[in-house]
Amino acid sequence: MLHKRTTLLLLIVLCFPAGSVAAQSQPDAPASSVTTKSVKAVGYQVGGGGTKVDLKSTALMTQANGEAEVEAKAGATKIEVSVKGLAQPSTLGTEFITYVLWAVSPDGRTSNLGEILTNKEGEGKLSPTTQMQTFSLFVTAEPYFSVRLPSEMLILENETRKGTKGKIFIVNDYKLMKRGQYQKMGNPLALTLDLKNVPLEVYEARNAVEIAKSRSRQVRAGDFFQSGSQPENG
Repeated sequence: MLHKRTTLLLLIVLCFPAGSVAAQSQPDAPASSVTTKSVKAVGYQVGGGGTKVDLKSTALMTQANGEAEVEAKAGATKIEVSVKGLAQPSTLGTEFITYVLWAVSPDGRTSNLGEILTNKEGEGKLSPTTQMQTFSLFVTAEPYFSVRLPSEMLILENETRKGTKGKIFIVNDYKLMKRGQYQKMGNPLALTLDLKNVPLEVYEARNAVEIAKSRSRQVRAGDFFQSGSQPENG
């Protein structure tokens, strides 16, 4: 499903005016655009059977909650996530239009596990797999589903429950994109999503293009000043 949506997103991106940058070509974020956070991860035992962790809300959306069932097997770890109580992500800012599930390893490496689509009641499910066996799970609000770095709009974080099987690790200083990097753009298409007439992928693709273009301008500006040139006055 994620592959199909990624393909559709890229096809939509290619329909935009020449000079637009494809979603997956987003440059690496400079240090000034990210913040860091620490979180607990669980080391799941291969062959140990399934176990559950809670997904607890943050202050951004206190009514949200969920759970994840995780089963580590040789070669891949299966994850079954269910969430509820999620408001429309645009309530956090018009630049945020979807939710993404992430895994982060003890060394701070984040992996996009897929988009969580919710119904009118704010409920959603996702069944991804990962090569990781030790990781933390969390959900963020994002401008499009195929972002490579999670935003700091953290909605849900995993928390062990009584009976959770696995060793606890601390993930120190994993990176999150600062909200301001997206906030200054807003939603390029509209302040209110018209999902009855416009597919969500169109909004996501346009956000992806605008973000990539903004990053490209930042890189060019950085190269300009590093070359020793000075901007003209006036």
